[in-house]
Amino acid sequence: MKPSTKPLLICAPLFSTLLFSSLLFSSNSLAEQTCRPGTSQPDQRFIVFEDTGLVRDRVTGLLWQRCSVGQFWNGTGCEESSKRMIKSWFTYSQLDSAVERTIKETGQDGWRVPTIDELQTLVKYDCQDPAINSHMFPNTPSWRFWSSTPFANNPEYAWTLDFATGVPSTVLTKTASYNVRLVKGKIPRLNTPQANNDEQALAEWDDGIHNLANPDLQALQSQKAAFADLPLNDFGKPDWAALLREGVIAPRVNKFGEPEEMPVWKHDIIFKDTANMPWVKFPHQTHSEWLACTNCHDDIFAQKTGTADISMATIYSGQYCGTCHGVVAFTLTDCARCHSQIHPGVSDQWKEYYKDKH
Repeated sequence: MKPSTKPLLICAPLFSTLLFSSLLFSSNSLAEQTCRPGTSQPDQRFIVFEDTGLVRDRVTGLLWQRCSVGQFWNGTGCEESSKRMIKSWFTYSQLDSAVERTIKETGQDGWRVPTIDELQTLVKYDCQDPAINSHMFPNTPSWRFWSSTPFANNPEYAWTLDFATGVPSTVLTKTASYNVRLVKGKIPRLNTPQANNDEQALAEWDDGIHNLANPDLQALQSQKAAFADLPLNDFGKPDWAALLREGVIAPRVNKFGEPEEMPVWKHDIIFKDTANMPWVKFPHQTHSEWLACTNCHDDIFAQKTGTADISMATIYSGQYCGTCHGVVAFTLTDCARCHSQIHPGVSDQWKEYYKDKH
C-alpha cells in the first residue's frame, strides 16, 4: 500500500489547544529560576533525609515531599512524570486518590494535601519561576498547586498557590487541574511544650516569641547564660546603648565584618507635648551608632518635621518607635528612658524620681 499523500487536517480549536499545551510545558521545563541579586537559599532551615526525597522544615516542623506528586526522587533531584507515565496534574476531586497512591508507594501513613497557610510557608518571595527554595524542592513546576483549604465564601472554590510568583488565588474546583505536593505533620501551637521536653528547662524561653515545641530550641544559648556577665538595667535587661558607649560590645557595620566607619548623626530632638510628664529626648547619636539612616527613613519616619502622629497609642500599636521598642529594643514600660527631660510643669512624682536618680 502506498503511503497517503493527502494532507493531514487538524481542526483549528484542537491545533490551538495542542500549541498552547506545548508552549506551556516547554516554558515550565526550560525556564530558569530568577532571584534578586544577593539572594541566598537558606538550606539550613531544612533537615534533609538523604535518599528519601523528604525534608523537614525546622521552622514549622512539617515533613514535606521534595517532589510534587507524579514526579519521583532519583537520588539527586525530581524527575518529570512523563518518564514513568504517571499522572502529575489533578482535579480537586482526584486529590484523595493522589494521597492514597503516595501512601501506598511510600508505605507511610499521614500524607495529606497542605492547607494554604502551610503551602505559603514554602514561598520564597525574592525568587520567581519557581518562587521556592530550588535546592530543597528541585524542578518544582512554575504553576498552581492545590491546597486543601476551601474558599470561605463559596465552597465550590478552593485556594491554590501559583509557584511561578508565590501568589495565592481561588479557583473553581470542578474545572481545574493543578499540581499537588504532600505534607505530613502539623505546625505546633506556639508555646506548647512537647511531652519529651523538660518544662522547667523551657520556662526561660516562654517569652511569647520562641516556639517551645521546636526540638532544637534547647540547643540555643539561653538569655540567662548570654547576659550573665553583662550589667543589667532596672528591668533585668542589658542596657545595650550603655554597653556600646563603654566599649563592651562592638556591633559590625556590615555583615561581612569588613572595616567601615558608621556615620553617626549627633542631633537630639525634643518632644514637648507630654503634659505633666518629662519631655522626650530622641538621641540620633544613640540610634545611628547602631543603624543606618535608611532603617528608619522614610518607611517609619518621614524626614520632615510635624509629619508623624507620634503618641503612646500609635507606639503601642506598633508604629513609629513601637516598630522596634517592645519588640527588639528596650520595653515600652521603661518610661524614663525616653521621658528624660525635666521641665517646670512635671509632676512631683517625676521630680522625686529624678532626684533619687541623680
